[in-house]
Amino acid sequence: MLAHHYAHALTDRIEAGADIAVLLEQLDRVLVKKGHTKIKRRILSHVLQVLRERSVTATVRFANADDQKSYEKAIEALCSEYGVLHELATITDPTIIGGFQFETKNIRVDRSFKRSLVELYRSIIS
Repeated sequence: MLAHHYAHALTDRIEAGADIAVLLEQLDRVLVKKGHTKIKRRILSHVLQVLRERSVTATVRFANADDQKSYEKAIEALCSEYGVLHELATITDPTIIGGFQFETKNIRVDRSFKRSLVELYRSIIS
C-alpha cells in the first residue's frame, strides 16, 4: 500500500511535467531517509501501471486519407472532450463511405456517412 501512495505521487509529478531524472533522485533520497529502499522496485512497477491506466488512446477511422484534414478540428475537439492526450491511431476504412468514427475506451462516436445512410434506410423501410 505504501508503494501505491509513492507511485501516485510520483505519477502526478511526472504528468505535471517534472524532470524524471530529478524525481528519481528525490525518490531515492526520501526512500533512504525513511528506510523504505526495499520497496523501490514495487513503486516503479506501480508508476508504470498507473501511467498505463491514465493514458488514453483513441482510434479514428476515415473513409479515405483526404477526410483526415477535413475533420481535423472535430477530432481535436473529441480528443480534448474525452481526455486523449497520447496516441491517436488512424485507419482508412472505405466501408464507412465518408466522415469518421472515433473510438476510445468504451466510447464510440460515429459521424460516418454509412451510419446516416443506414438510419435513413431503416426509417424508409419501417
